[in-house]
Amino acid sequence: MIEANNAAATTSQRIQTKRVENDFSSTNLEWENHLIIRFPPEIANKVKDYLDEDAHHISQTKMNINFNQNLRSGTLNFGKYEMDFSLYDLPCISE
Repeated sequence: MIEANNAAATTSQRIQTKRVENDFSSTNLEWENHLIIRFPPEIANKVKDYLDEDAHHISQTKMNINFNQNLRSGTLNFGKYEMDFSLYDLPCISE
């Protein structure tokens, strides 16, 4: 009888856990309206010209931003350049 009670106690102490993968596509994320992107000097002028001249509508050069699953890092492609990036929160003043 003692063995049966110990077995019951062991079974009742087990906690069933459910594995849930992070599915960020189904969650509503609030993004800020502005961000700052720092490019290496050799690319910065090319990106500036690309955006200033509205070249992104007619140019063969493409800019692509791909976020990793954590949404805090990713890869930015600009033409033949591929750059890894990290997203940081900057201090701000709320009025």
